[in-house]
Amino acid sequence: MNEQGKTEAELILGSKENDAFVEVIPLPNGDKILIGNSGEQAWILRIDIHLKVLWQKKVQYHGLETQALGATLAGNEQVFISGYAVEESNRKMWVAAFDAKGTQSWGKIFPAAEATEGANIINIGEKSLGIAGYVQTPDHREEGFFCRIDLNGNVQAYKTLGGREDDRLSNLCLLHNGEIGLIGHSQSFIRGSRRPTVWVMRVDQDGFPQQETFYGSKTSDEGCALLQRSDGSLVALGVSNQQILKASQGWIAQVGEKMDLNSNAVSWTYQAGTLFYRNGQYLAPGERSFLALQIKAPPGKGLTHLKAKITFPKKDSTVLQTFKLPALAPGQNGLLHLPIAMTIPSDLQGELPLEVQLFQGKQKIGSANRIPLRIGVLSKPQLELSAGTFPAQVERGSVLRNSFTLRNKGQGTARAVSLELHGSKTIQIPKAISIGDLGPGEYRTYELPFGIPATFAEDSLWLRGRVADVSLENTQVIDWRLPVFGNNVSTPLKESLQKDYVTAVWLHPNPDHYEGRGIVWTENEIYVQVKAVSNKLLDKPNFCLEINGQPCATGAKMDEVTIKGTAYSRTYTQRIKLTEGMTTLRSKVQNEAGKMETDPIQIIYSPRKPNLHLVSIGVPAVDLKYTHRDARDFAQTMLRANGQLNQQFQSIFVDTLLQEKTTAKTEILKTLRRLQYRFADRQIGPQDLIWSSFLHMASTPPRRIPHCSQRLRWAFARDQPGF
Repeated sequence: MNEQGKTEAELILGSKENDAFVEVIPLPNGDKILIGNSGEQAWILRIDIHLKVLWQKKVQYHGLETQALGATLAGNEQVFISGYAVEESNRKMWVAAFDAKGTQSWGKIFPAAEATEGANIINIGEKSLGIAGYVQTPDHREEGFFCRIDLNGNVQAYKTLGGREDDRLSNLCLLHNGEIGLIGHSQSFIRGSRRPTVWVMRVDQDGFPQQETFYGSKTSDEGCALLQRSDGSLVALGVSNQQILKASQGWIAQVGEKMDLNSNAVSWTYQAGTLFYRNGQYLAPGERSFLALQIKAPPGKGLTHLKAKITFPKKDSTVLQTFKLPALAPGQNGLLHLPIAMTIPSDLQGELPLEVQLFQGKQKIGSANRIPLRIGVLSKPQLELSAGTFPAQVERGSVLRNSFTLRNKGQGTARAVSLELHGSKTIQIPKAISIGDLGPGEYRTYELPFGIPATFAEDSLWLRGRVADVSLENTQVIDWRLPVFGNNVSTPLKESLQKDYVTAVWLHPNPDHYEGRGIVWTENEIYVQVKAVSNKLLDKPNFCLEINGQPCATGAKMDEVTIKGTAYSRTYTQRIKLTEGMTTLRSKVQNEAGKMETDPIQIIYSPRKPNLHLVSIGVPAVDLKYTHRDARDFAQTMLRANGQLNQQFQSIFVDTLLQEKTTAKTEILKTLRRLQYRFADRQIGPQDLIWSSFLHMASTPPRRIPHCSQRLRWAFARDQPGF
């Protein structure tokens, strides 16, 4: 997104598992490393500035369930991940290292007595990493911990933090003075507290506390992230339950005082790198760039109150942009990316010099760095196809070879180019050849074999150079005619004029994303998206969806077809109802340029059995000691009976509330809200069964127990009539 919050590009990735990203790490060349989880595997992938996936890996520690929670960049573009692995039903902190190509260097888990989860990991020096998280003690109490490890995972320092109640650390950051800022939630701020509050600490790099502060309201609050601003103040982010009826809300607060400017007398350096362009060549009107800025803080003292100014190197030194820069710790080597957003006249082209000057307060630091900004108008890729000549004599039934050259004559890079071949069945030719990317002026030459049948006569052959982005409108379509072979006759291949074309591909469901011939679908409806491109006008009547072989005029439709795009590049969307069993779909696009049919896809609608969602609540009480045990035993009994109930239920999901802090009113409401959100996200279907078991204290009058349960049911059902 840009500074105004508008989406400039979007990438959605996933599989049949539950997938989530937890961290994004920028690389010096503009690529990004994404870290997350896919099902029971940690997930790491690299994308370029165009959001193209360069590689991706899914990893597990020795086949165990493995989850990534945080990541950082250190060393020679090494990615370090912290999280946990589940061994014998117990979580143990997992830490691993990967290089910039996704190859794992090492991975290890820590003893259960040291760390349960590594919530996040940061780079705190050239040879050290810091990790914060929590550990489950032998008496079933949570404690926060901080540890420092080297780049090979060896522990250099370890310290548990907290009081006599449950405490947990969620995140950490490196401060300007070299200390570590930690944030999480704690119940030790008041002895016997049943609610957590935001917990912020400063520790040295060996984990010894320097300062401890608690923040929050009279309800449950948690700290999730801690950031240091340019002026040295700290900003905490988290969640709060101050407004109980609205469940959890986002929470942000300044938790540290601003620092007075104390300029650093020690000399320090910075270096402006290259500018990055979306098209790889220059900045076009309406596009954006960014500048890589490398700052090396001096040893012994951190840097605050930094800012950078980008100016035109003229007499008046017109300031284009000013950036406040984050604080840096002593000796820290910071890599920053400054977005270049400026209004460029459409007629302005060429090279424009820019100057980058750093300041600490109002004091200039060093001399300005001059960077050339290339401005131009990017032309699209333009594919040109050429071929050689056939030999003078060819025997029938033999194999004929000929060379073809595909060249990009445009100034833009053609992505994922392929050469498509179409001809009659009498000519034995491949259907398509993958070319790859073609930069401006680049070309590829291939020698292709053609099987010549014994009954060969005159025939036609079509070749199309195609780019993966089907919205490209200047794709060249070349028509060739094979000669009639005779004695001592040689006819060169000739290129005809560009032909009319229309093409269409499946966007959703994309058959390439599914294994097998059929796509299994558990919902009773599906939306279909087809992308069509042509050199002739496209409109709604040009599209139809054939369902189970029925002509489009009589094909069943649930909703009217919607279209988006330009007149020559359209995305058609249609939602249809599915009947149990197999439904065959084929899309057809027909306009003045011709007719195009996609390959059929088969949707197999297989309604799943209902799931059982069990909420077992046992409120601990002095006068009735076994409420929480009964609730726990009931949940375990249902889980053990899963095999006997699998004929009635697809899966059984259990949520137990057994401790004092989880059976408070706020936590019970939060559990019910989670069910509501899962229903809205279709994780709970209309056919699923929800079973709530509520075991309360015996001293409560019997008439109040159903009253309490009724209030809980009402609090949940009032917003969701489907329950």
